[in-house]
Amino acid sequence: AWEQQGGTITTPSDAATIRIQLFNVMNSGWVAYDDVSLIEVGHSTNLAPNPGFEDTTGWSEVTRAGFPGTSFLRSSSGTAQPHDGSYAYAISNHAYGYLRSDPITVSADTEYDLHAWVRGELDPDDSYYNWIVRAYFYNSSGGYISYVNAATGGAGSISPAW
Repeated sequence: AWEQQGGTITTPSDAATIRIQLFNVMNSGWVAYDDVSLIEVGHSTNLAPNPGFEDTTGWSEVTRAGFPGTSFLRSSSGTAQPHDGSYAYAISNHAYGYLRSDPITVSADTEYDLHAWVRGELDPDDSYYNWIVRAYFYNSSGGYISYVNAATGGAGSISPAW
């Protein structure tokens, strides 16, 4: 029951790069991600680095201080059973963590489709925020500009089924 989640985003006029971030924010439970895509509208090339997490490059695991129970699992089974290919990533437990891509060169004032395949199980009584597929924009000097959510949801918005 993997579901493709995302949408079309537009880069700001001074954007030179973006970083994709895949969140599990203040939730009890787990969220799995696989097959990330960032494609300029009207084109076919996927710009997302290592989109299926088939090796350990292109992404960093980030945990917010104060959430030591956050767990990351890059695997071929369990909660990280992949949508396609050999691996997927799961973020679990009492989580405030995210996967962050390496910087991706983009064109300013341009539309991109940003999607990821998502599944998981979040406790509705113990989940404060949600899962998020987000793009952060940076200028040519690496300075932060802004961010936009391509998709977001809470408990009950995704399925844990294989």
